[in-house]
Amino acid sequence: HIDALVRFLRPGAFVIQLPDELDEEDPWSKSAFETFNVLETTRDLNGEFLQNAILPEPVNTRVKSKDFVASYVNWYVCNGAVIAPEFGDMQRDAEVLAVLKEIYPGREIVMMNTDPIGEVGGGIHLLVGGVARCLAGALQRQHNSAVAGQAVRAHVALQPTCEGARVVAQALRLG
Repeated sequence: HIDALVRFLRPGAFVIQLPDELDEEDPWSKSAFETFNVLETTRDLNGEFLQNAILPEPVNTRVKSKDFVASYVNWYVCNGAVIAPEFGDMQRDAEVLAVLKEIYPGREIVMMNTDPIGEVGGGIHLLVGGVARCLAGALQRQHNSAVAGQAVRAHVALQPTCEGARVVAQALRLG
């Protein structure tokens, strides 16, 4: 994926977040439209145009900081569910929920307030994916390689599950 901008769902398909209109003064807006223009005209190995879905950019967010990362494409996929951010923009959050339900039929779509992560420039998928990796690194420094190996295996096992997302969700609720 291209962080905060586009996700590749499978070969030949992507999702991109686009603002309503191009803002020449905003580098994120320019990048989004340039990326979309390239991907929209790209063909796969069979000569077919790539399939795409467009997510709106949230407008009425709870956090008003210029540095706040409000990207819907920073979701986390786990067994049976997709953990996705919501930003308090009721209309846009609902639109994104509908698109994610189409993209991931059969999975529960759980949208949650991830504002504390966005305030430091991140998204839920980055935080969840790094939980076990950070633990593995800490164990390796504090113990031995056998323990670290167990932690790395736990990280691999954790990736396709929702346990990491649950850990993060609990931390956000406590914070």
